[in-house]
Amino acid sequence: MTVLDAIAAHAARTPHQPAVVGNDAELTYGELLARIDRLAGSLVAAGVGPERICGVALDSGVDAVVGLAAVLRAGGAFRTWDVDRTACVLTTGALAATVPAGVPVVLADDPAPAAAFIPRSPGPRSLAYVSPDAVLVEHLGLVSSLVALVEDCDLGPNTVTVRLAPLGTDASVREIFGTLVAGGRLVVLPRATLARPAGLGRAAEVFGVNTILGVTPSCLGYLTEDRSASRWLRAVRLVVTGGESLRPFLASGGRNLLGGRLLNQYGPPEVTLPSTRQDVPTHPETEVDLIGTPHDGVTVHLLSERLEPVPDGTPGEVYLGGPGVARGYLGRPADTATRFLPDPFGPPGARMFRTGDLARRLPDGTLVHLGDLVTRPREPQERPLAALR
Repeated sequence: MTVLDAIAAHAARTPHQPAVVGNDAELTYGELLARIDRLAGSLVAAGVGPERICGVALDSGVDAVVGLAAVLRAGGAFRTWDVDRTACVLTTGALAATVPAGVPVVLADDPAPAAAFIPRSPGPRSLAYVSPDAVLVEHLGLVSSLVALVEDCDLGPNTVTVRLAPLGTDASVREIFGTLVAGGRLVVLPRATLARPAGLGRAAEVFGVNTILGVTPSCLGYLTEDRSASRWLRAVRLVVTGGESLRPFLASGGRNLLGGRLLNQYGPPEVTLPSTRQDVPTHPETEVDLIGTPHDGVTVHLLSERLEPVPDGTPGEVYLGGPGVARGYLGRPADTATRFLPDPFGPPGARMFRTGDLARRLPDGTLVHLGDLVTRPREPQERPLAALR
């Protein structure tokens, strides 16, 4: 199964179910798939296919969602923010002039009909997308991580999410495709609305947003300071956070401002989507950074400098294994060789990622994050809402 197989299945079963909605647009699952297929046909004609990277230079909104999905439907891999090393660029007529000469351009807003399109089914080891950190994520990692997210967060047709994270980051991939794979409804709002917590809170109430899948603790704290946004957050059934320490938010009493479930997740882009999760109780621990236990299929090794397992309670460096481990870094073979290593504890051919983070394991299996050992390239963190795309 691919991500687009799941979307196509929803389009076949519930074609009139809303899929993507915004201030001035709404697409049902049937309409969404039709637009994806039409654009995918143009992308294939431009040379997009397996192991071909397509740069996506689109503003946030319905077009961006359609664009990312269309690249996957064409069998290619998408990359946002940076059009370097791409075989094709998907953009709008207004931005086409900014694309370097000689790079094929496909216009997302071109009304011309595309040639007949036959959906492509990439293999599990085919490239799916390139993160802003130049991490090469394969379809196996993407699908397995989204399935774990849907199951762990109990996502389904009644899920209504809002896209907050910068386009192309792993948080935005979680927001967009986690929602659509589950058959839920994705709300996309203009930057002007995202820039104002009060406006975001009012819009989220209007659209019935009940789930947040991609917000950092600092951004969450920023939202809870606004009365309108705070009122909406108290009614949200699930908030998924990660990317930085949750402890300052909890120590300030932030958990009391959320009425529903709070899920803290841990995992760098190099393992696709978060590898561990911690359900935060209403009276949380605030003295240490708890990052929970691994998702199904994920292995967390705490190792010494000699790559030997350390006893429970002893600090060790975090190495992550499982199907979410990415292929490596685009154009950085030395970094790939030092950070993506053979997994001596897994089956033949298994690999693990050296995170550079320290942690210790409690007797019940819960992991405590202790900080960073080494610096690794990180994707841009969420900044004040005015900077969100």
